[in-house]
Amino acid sequence: MNNRFKFKTLTALVFSFYLFWAFFGLDITMSGGGERVALHRIFILLTLAIFVFNLKSVISGFSKNKLITLLILYVLATAFWSSNTTETIKNFVFLMSSLSISIMTALAFQGDHKKLVRILFWFCLVMVSASIVTALKFPQYGINSRDFSKSRWIGITDHPNKLGGLVVLSIWSSINLFYLTQSKLEKLIVIFSIILASYAVVNADSMTSIVASLVIICYTSYLHLISHRSISLKITLCFVALLTSLIVTTFYMSSEEIVTETLATSGRNTTLTGRSLLWKIGLDSFSKNILLGLGFDDLEGLTKKNHITMSHLHNGYLEVLVKGGVVAGFLVLVVIIMTLLKHMAMKKTQSDVFIFFSTGLVSVLVHNLAESSILRGLNGLGLIFILIVAYTNISYKNVRLIEPL
Repeated sequence: MNNRFKFKTLTALVFSFYLFWAFFGLDITMSGGGERVALHRIFILLTLAIFVFNLKSVISGFSKNKLITLLILYVLATAFWSSNTTETIKNFVFLMSSLSISIMTALAFQGDHKKLVRILFWFCLVMVSASIVTALKFPQYGINSRDFSKSRWIGITDHPNKLGGLVVLSIWSSINLFYLTQSKLEKLIVIFSIILASYAVVNADSMTSIVASLVIICYTSYLHLISHRSISLKITLCFVALLTSLIVTTFYMSSEEIVTETLATSGRNTTLTGRSLLWKIGLDSFSKNILLGLGFDDLEGLTKKNHITMSHLHNGYLEVLVKGGVVAGFLVLVVIIMTLLKHMAMKKTQSDVFIFFSTGLVSVLVHNLAESSILRGLNGLGLIFILIVAYTNISYKNVRLIEPL
């Protein structure tokens, strides 16, 4: 199927367009929040064209992704009871086109995930570099000095946390490429990219993205360097980590104090920069709309009711429950569990594929603890989540076919 797929290069380019438009926000910053140019219509049309020329393969790809397709169709169904039907339909269009381009990208790069890693790596390196240059040379556009207690970098995006999300993607592709490549020059470029990304995210002061990036580096390194080692070494390392934590919490400060001090040194408080208030409102809303939720719009109903701008809830799982109720929550949970199980099944036969996509999934899941990207229309990390699920489902079928051999 992979060899017969047409327009592979165009598919990679269009997928990059999606990512670019999801992260790019300089046009919004320069226009003061005005209407964006409808660039998305162009790459949605290109997606449709690639779909038509690969109709049989793409339909087969959708058949292997029934569950996430059903989940996105449920997003459309919520238009019947959401506060803003138009926004819900727009969200569905972005999600369905994102699923389509993700399936086609998976088909185009099936069996050649290293090329996909390199494409994502160079895309992120260019975007992060452009963000640093913009912040340093054009601070009136690249640094937000108005909306936060201290100046925070936004680069070529329109929000510090969006720049943080770009860094998470950059770190994920970089650390995986570091272990995949045999080229010393490429390894040096990767190290340089990680340094640039770290510099950007520290200046963006996006704590969630910093934590997610550290998790990616540690987890990827563990899978490559330690997971295949002896159980005694793993136990020793685990013991050292636990002992270190015990010493710190016993003789230095309590766990609560560590959290408080960490938040304080980063300019935050125990409300997590206001997130706890949003979560309280979200939980209250969910308790009143448990089964079906409020609908997948931009939370206009909650915004009007609470007189607080709530375009998202800074927690992807809570937001799914608020918007789609138990139905959406259950579907998302099953999608995640099935993807994780398939990753484990791929571990022996396709270890590099397993590591790349399992670390990506973990990074997105960690990031969604304090940010929202799952099922949020055209969202960079939300698109990566869909790509990981689509690629896993398509590759997993092949694993089952070759496993008996």
